[in-house]
Amino acid sequence: MSGLTVRSTMYFTRVDYWNVKNATFTLNFEVTQLASNQDSDITISLNGVKFYSFRPNDKKGRQTIQISLPKDLIQTSNTLTIDGQVLTKDTKGNYRDIQTPANWLTIYDGSNVNFEFSIQQPKNEIRSFYNHFTGVDTLGNKQSVILVPENANTSELQAATYALAGMSRLITTDNTTLPMNSLNNKIYTREPYQIVIAEYKNLPKKYKHYISSEDVANKACLRYIKTGNQHILIVTANTNELLIRAGRYIANQELMQETAQSKKIITENTSTFSSSLQSNGNYPLETNEQKLEGPNHQEQVYFIQLPSDQNNAKGSYVNLNFRYSKNIDFSTSLITVYVNNTPIGSKKLTKENANKDHLRVEIPKDMKLSNSFVIKVAFDLNMKDNNSDNMQTPWAYIENNSNAFIKTKSSPNVLFENYPSIFITQRSFNNIGVQLPDKMNNEYYATLSNIFNLIGNYTESNIGTIDFFHEKMTKTDIMNHNLIVIGTPDDNPLIREYNNQLYFKYNNNFSTFKSNEKLSIESEYGRHLGTAQLLFNPFDNEKVALFVTGVTPTQVLLASSQIDTQAHVANLKGDAVAVDEDGQVYNYRFKSKANYQENITIVKELKDNPKLKWYAAIGLMVFILLILLLIFLVRKYQVRH
Repeated sequence: MSGLTVRSTMYFTRVDYWNVKNATFTLNFEVTQLASNQDSDITISLNGVKFYSFRPNDKKGRQTIQISLPKDLIQTSNTLTIDGQVLTKDTKGNYRDIQTPANWLTIYDGSNVNFEFSIQQPKNEIRSFYNHFTGVDTLGNKQSVILVPENANTSELQAATYALAGMSRLITTDNTTLPMNSLNNKIYTREPYQIVIAEYKNLPKKYKHYISSEDVANKACLRYIKTGNQHILIVTANTNELLIRAGRYIANQELMQETAQSKKIITENTSTFSSSLQSNGNYPLETNEQKLEGPNHQEQVYFIQLPSDQNNAKGSYVNLNFRYSKNIDFSTSLITVYVNNTPIGSKKLTKENANKDHLRVEIPKDMKLSNSFVIKVAFDLNMKDNNSDNMQTPWAYIENNSNAFIKTKSSPNVLFENYPSIFITQRSFNNIGVQLPDKMNNEYYATLSNIFNLIGNYTESNIGTIDFFHEKMTKTDIMNHNLIVIGTPDDNPLIREYNNQLYFKYNNNFSTFKSNEKLSIESEYGRHLGTAQLLFNPFDNEKVALFVTGVTPTQVLLASSQIDTQAHVANLKGDAVAVDEDGQVYNYRFKSKANYQENITIVKELKDNPKLKWYAAIGLMVFILLILLLIFLVRKYQVRH
């Protein structure tokens, strides 16, 4: 943060089943070496209430300070604000209130809020179990797991994946995942929080004891039980359709948080679809008015989340309504709007408009906006007399009808920069087909977990489709799906069949990866590589195919470790990634054209653009007239001679 006055806003949550004993804010920061420790100061506010101020030391390097947070100010969702002024010294040791690039404060990632708490045990309710199962502490300590039978069928996998993807939407950190595995994995069956999903005939006897045949007679059943120190949600049904519906029910956060009983019966008439707030491109910046107070530079930051399959298009803008005090120097005061720290527009503040001002700034159409981006509104509230007392402190209000309008368009680029958006449409799964290996094992369950943790994290609705295939997919199956293929050449026939289309290809006996134009691969080294490769669907270029493969299941899991979290995928570029057992990651782009639209034929252009048809028709008529005229002239010339 730069400027005489600095401001930063952070957010954190308190889980509702924590009995908080105390909370400590650790601030890891560095301030300009020119700062005056007698005049610079920093103030901490929690949920709008100021409670702590200090002066940073003028020493070089990073500093750390630990601050106790008032327990009575802590809510479920919390806003922590850092305000301050960074004044620098001149050569004589006097402070200067002129803003220069030397006025800065940097806050580092090591900053955090640390809770000391005890846990309230779950009540005998599905909603209480759900809150614990998806709690940030439970997931962070890897105490939650989804389990299916050892030889799970496609409906059991489908139901479990819907549940996993739905709950992964609640993960607030960018490096945490929720695992899915089988009931024969003794490590996972010891976890304190489990969801067991199985057809009734495949449900272990120790769980059937809690589910009567009546509970699953044309119905699915969710039953929360506690055995010892373990909390288990049993999910079962007699039919594929009802089990899948139960999986979608678990994927619906609202329904799960509303289910106050320990047993829930689901029928074919039970509504399970997720509600979704449709922004229609409009994103309010404030729910309440935001006051910025103090002379010189003041900032307010807003985080905007776009649908994961959409990008910025021409016509986007930021719309601000605001007012400000009249005691500022109007010859130098202004408001500036930034998108991801790039200024996109400014306006001078005037005395005539102080009580009601407005600014609308267009977002450049060529400015790429990721799924999450930042809008920053900065006021320079400069004073003619910099020694003014607090009675003359300048201020500005950003009104609650300010908003951003983001006109979006889908991005069809089959590149990791657009992953996993290419598997998402209308905020849900875009008809995904998963070709499974011949037999699932721990590595493959972990691979599935990695892939759908990230895809689920980007979706908002549970109405899309994920189909699993144990048998080899037919041409029609492939053509009708966005394809995900996991496995080795030995256990997945599609990998052998489409090896020649892969960017990282196997050798003739499928024992190692071969060198290509991007990377030389020694034969033994190639046995220890895992690759994730994005291609066009072999039978439909408007769909995509993801191949996650290696010589052994261990290498397959290794490849999936790069597409499991937002933190990992943010570092990927191109359409092929290879990773070795030492963690060396290679990113390459092989395809020259990133999407099917770049391969549009002239015929398709004419079909999709009516104006082009007229232009083509007129051009064709002119061409025919020219040919006829040429023929006429040739014949006339021949007659004369």
